[in-house]
Amino acid sequence: MENMQSKMESLQNKLESLQNKLESLQNKLKSLQNKLKSLQNKLKSLQSRMESLQNKLENMQNKMENMQNRMEGLQSRMEYLQNGMESLQNEMERLQNDMERLQNDISTKKTLKTSKKTKKTKNFS
Repeated sequence: MENMQSKMESLQNKLESLQNKLESLQNKLKSLQNKLKSLQNKLKSLQSRMESLQNKLENMQNKMENMQNRMEGLQSRMEYLQNGMESLQNEMERLQNDMERLQNDISTKKTLKTSKKTKKTKNFS
């Protein structure tokens, strides 16, 4: 009987030890579940941030494309204005040459008139 009682006590001790281990494992499992939830929340947060960053990146790319299109438009306008400016410069040179010719013609006519007057006065003398 003593032997039986000691076996019983031993079994009781083993049972208590197993219960303690089971409780410890359950606590560890709960702790791991909590950590898993925390990590899942962090992952959701990171995914949300990543989506936000992707949206910002898309917006910036759209803005950059718009700016590039505007720059191309400005470049075309600048080329158009430069061509217009060259045309104006050519026209201005043409007008200046015409003005010089007119001044030469006027000067030549004055000289001719003066020279005719001088000849007439010489002829009368």
